[in-house]
Amino acid sequence: MTAHGTAVLRDGQRKLDGEVVDRHWDGRWTLLAFSVPESRRADRHALRTRLGWFGFGPLRSGLWVSTSAADVSATLAELDLLDRAEVFRAEAFMWTDPTRIAAEAWDLPAIAAGYEDFLRRWADGAFEHLDDLARRVLLGAEWLLLIRRDPVLPAVLLPQGWPGTRAAARFRTLRHGWARRAGELADDVLDSIVDE
Repeated sequence: MTAHGTAVLRDGQRKLDGEVVDRHWDGRWTLLAFSVPESRRADRHALRTRLGWFGFGPLRSGLWVSTSAADVSATLAELDLLDRAEVFRAEAFMWTDPTRIAAEAWDLPAIAAGYEDFLRRWADGAFEHLDDLARRVLLGAEWLLLIRRDPVLPAVLLPQGWPGTRAAARFRTLRHGWARRAGELADDVLDSIVDE
């Protein structure tokens, strides 16, 4: 597996176990300015995709922002773009409203709708026809697809009643509740493969 693949899997596990609201924001933003020529369109697309995974959002053409201090140097190096990007840490100043920045850089209504849909799909009794292992795998897969779009913003930048908090609590409750039996079922499956 490549170093990038390993990093993605580790970060995916961190996101599975992590919060959906940043409770420790210091008020500073990470700004990443880059310019990638058209001749390197594939690299530009790969960079934008990975920046989204790291919680960055596009504020302006070539200027992406994040509320975290995510280190994207390895991604830039892997794409050979270190000489085409600059990174800054800064605070909003004068008339700049951080909630407006968040609303412009991320589609918060779409992210919220995803969490609401998750809450509806995983209401009590959902997927009872599946065993605990299948439910846990499906739950984890759906959760990863959902949270990969979420930049994990501080509460002060989120709309009131942010559904991500309730969805994360539901995810953790279900995941924990199915863990023991799912583990047993996974062991049984692995044992049957080894026996063959």
